[in-house]
Amino acid sequence: MIRVCVVLLVCVCASNSFGQRVTTQADDGTDGVNGASLDPGQVGTDGGIGASISEAIDAIGELYRGLVAGNGGRGGDGGNALSETFDGGSGGRGGNGGDASGSIRSEGTGRIVADLQISAGNGGDGGIGGFGVGTGADGLAGDGGDGGIATALADGAIAISSDGRARAALTVIGGSGGDALAGNANGGSGQDASIIGVKSSAIGITGADSLVEVQGGNGGNGIGTGNGGRGGNGTLQDAISVSVQESGDVNITQTIYAGAGGNAQAGIAGLGGQAINEFSKNLDAAEAAVSLYSFAGSGGSRDDNTGTSGNGGDASSKIVSTQTGTLFTYSETRGGESGDGVGGSDGGQGGDASAMTDLVTTDGMIDAYDVAWGGSGGWIRSGTGTGGKGGQATIDLSATTSGSDDVTLQGHAFGGDGGLAFDEVGGTGGAGATAGGSVSATTVEGLANAYGYFQGGSGGDVIGGNGNSGDGASVEIINQVTAQSLSSTGQTFVEQIVQGGDSGDVGYQSDFGTGNIGAAGDAMSSLSANNDNSDSTLWGFAYGGQGGDRVNSSGVGGSGAEASSSVILRNTGTASTYAYAGGGWGGDGVAGAIGGQGGRGIADASSVSENAEAFAESFAYGGDAGFAIDSEAPGGNAFEASALSNASAMTLGIGQYAEAYSEAIGGFGLGENDRYLSSRSGVANSEATATTNQGEAYAFSSAEGRQAIARSTGEGVSGFVTATAETVRGALGDENDDPVQVWTQISADVKGITSVEASVLSDGTIGSGSTADAFSIVDVSAFYPDQSGVIDESGLLASSALVASSQLTTESTVKVVRGLIGGEYGSVALGVIDTSIETTLQFNDSQESSNVLIAWESFEATGNGFDSMMVTIGSSMGDQEWSFSNLAEAQLFFSQAIEFSEITEVNPTLTMQLSWSSSGVGDGFSLGYAATVSAIPEPSTTWGLYLSSLVLITRRKRR
Repeated sequence: MIRVCVVLLVCVCASNSFGQRVTTQADDGTDGVNGASLDPGQVGTDGGIGASISEAIDAIGELYRGLVAGNGGRGGDGGNALSETFDGGSGGRGGNGGDASGSIRSEGTGRIVADLQISAGNGGDGGIGGFGVGTGADGLAGDGGDGGIATALADGAIAISSDGRARAALTVIGGSGGDALAGNANGGSGQDASIIGVKSSAIGITGADSLVEVQGGNGGNGIGTGNGGRGGNGTLQDAISVSVQESGDVNITQTIYAGAGGNAQAGIAGLGGQAINEFSKNLDAAEAAVSLYSFAGSGGSRDDNTGTSGNGGDASSKIVSTQTGTLFTYSETRGGESGDGVGGSDGGQGGDASAMTDLVTTDGMIDAYDVAWGGSGGWIRSGTGTGGKGGQATIDLSATTSGSDDVTLQGHAFGGDGGLAFDEVGGTGGAGATAGGSVSATTVEGLANAYGYFQGGSGGDVIGGNGNSGDGASVEIINQVTAQSLSSTGQTFVEQIVQGGDSGDVGYQSDFGTGNIGAAGDAMSSLSANNDNSDSTLWGFAYGGQGGDRVNSSGVGGSGAEASSSVILRNTGTASTYAYAGGGWGGDGVAGAIGGQGGRGIADASSVSENAEAFAESFAYGGDAGFAIDSEAPGGNAFEASALSNASAMTLGIGQYAEAYSEAIGGFGLGENDRYLSSRSGVANSEATATTNQGEAYAFSSAEGRQAIARSTGEGVSGFVTATAETVRGALGDENDDPVQVWTQISADVKGITSVEASVLSDGTIGSGSTADAFSIVDVSAFYPDQSGVIDESGLLASSALVASSQLTTESTVKVVRGLIGGEYGSVALGVIDTSIETTLQFNDSQESSNVLIAWESFEATGNGFDSMMVTIGSSMGDQEWSFSNLAEAQLFFSQAIEFSEITEVNPTLTMQLSWSSSGVGDGFSLGYAATVSAIPEPSTTWGLYLSSLVLITRRKRR
């Protein structure tokens, strides 16, 4: 064994997960001598430099060694003055940490380990200046010493096994800077730590593991006008080499922890150290795993009424490799957090994070995962400063496999959050940062999977006072996640997820906030592809940022942000698309504030298959309004939180299958006691279209909202279409404040071209018909007790026949449901078409006993009307059914009102269904109706509003 060492103090043993580590430690530097108290005070001497250490270790077996240089000595304190006008002595500078260097080599049979940790010494703290007397000045304080330098000798770590597994590990730790303890002195600098070029080599037969790690030293803290020391940078560039037989496996890990910047008062806060981690080497093994961990240092804090805290360090990682066999990679990259602002200073910016990976295999699969986090902006601990902005996050991940080998890539990018403001006076929250990048997977003949997730940072909260909270970051991703298989027998799958950042809250618990709430971040995801594969799938998700909460006796929570997702695919084989958009929720109102508005959701999914099946699913949700918490204030209004969903599936090949599903739910608005209320909710529009070339078509659409409109169209020789519309249901029953909740659904066979449409209107909108083959429009907005007539929300009187037949009295409490239904056998229909309409009503907050009257209006028919028709009406009293075999029977039935007396069910429901079949071109009908529910008075009770409903199902095509 060869050993070169300046000074040895002690050898110690420490256990780790593999074995005992034997550490050799050099002497610390001596502390400086304190100055004597004289006139003037004597100067303290500098601390001594820590002893350096250097050792080259060469042995056999499993070796775990450590080399630690000595720390710098503390600077001596300055002496005090004894008499008037004399100055105090200055403190000495802290000594620098000692340097450390070394190498390790182990060679033999079986499992061989060469593991070395090299640690430089830390800088010593600066001495304190002595006191002056009278007009004499105090002595200057000494600066902290700088950290020592740690390096690997030429061989670094080498492990060689002639018949087994080899493991080489090398850790290099730079010294931290010493602190300034008084006066206006500077903190010492943290030392960089780097390994550039191969310093860790593992050579085995069955397997090889090679690991390197560097740690930058932390900067020392400054005092007064002194500066905080900078954090040491960390750098790794191609620091590893591995070699095994063709059937062996290899594991590679490169890790960086950059140093933190030192804190400052009126001086400059230290910057966080940067992390630069790169591996660009080709590999030759049956299986290889490469992992990179890159963590930048945090910035130092600043405690002053002006200025800015230290920025977090940037972090970057890069993997570029070609491997013969299977390849697994993992990359984790984090920008440093900024330091905090105290006393009025601003928060610095979080560090950026970027991760890049480019992989190729010649005979093996690839599975790669990259994640990047932008650093958080600096917080405001006190004063009126502004929180720092978060750091941006970027990923660029690509990989290609040969032959039929699969490739799976996952990339995640998280923008940094804005800094929080804690002070109750008027600090401002920082803005969140955006995220971006790309994920691209390519295979020749196999399955290519690509997943990408991009999230904007949230805005910083404001705990109290009149400061404004921070904006959430918007994120827009357009075709930045892709998958490609170069063969027509290959398969592809893509999932792209985009999330906007939440806006910051204003106020917290008992600390009320009156400032403005920042804007939540929008989210936009767009995917499109034209593929030539046996099976191809695209999924796109978008989530709008949530509005910030408000804690105050008045005011409104923040508004949720918009989300939009568009997915368009054309493929020769099976084509599948899925689009999801969720508008951000409104922020809650606490202690008297009301909830905020939800955001819009817009989703569009389109699939076209040239020779196989096609599937399209689309989901759009408006954001719910915020709740009112700890107060009697009403919940939020989601009036603008509309939802628009469209799904279209088309097959061009003869006899194929197409299926489309679309769902739209407007944001839920809230009334008193945070109960859902349709009239304060968003509009929902949903459309599904399935088109085939003489195939089987299924289309399903549903809508729920203040205005809920659902339409489904199918084209083919067989199949089914369904459209469902409903009021906002929430959890059915006690969480909903709607006087009546409505669910209506239309279903019909697909033979030729068939379309159905269902609408439920809760805001006074008057339905005027539909171009669908069958439609149902239900208006539940007019609930007025009136002796002279029933008035809907548009101000128009209901029909005189309805008023006369209802026999309203001044004691009656009335609910009115009006509707229009219709259907017609279309000119492009084939064979017998069966259609069904079902409507269910639930009446809330009802007392026992009510009368229900259903009045049929304006029944009209064309041709023979239908082949057969059945009407079923059900309630707690049982079901009643009527069948008609010709038009005359139906006309007689619809000329008479139907009355249900004294229904005793609390919160009763009424279900009506109309089933109809027809086979004649031009046959059809239309029907208007009104249903009234009146409560029967009972002494000493609140008059309840009871149920009514009508159900009819028809098919109609307007030309």
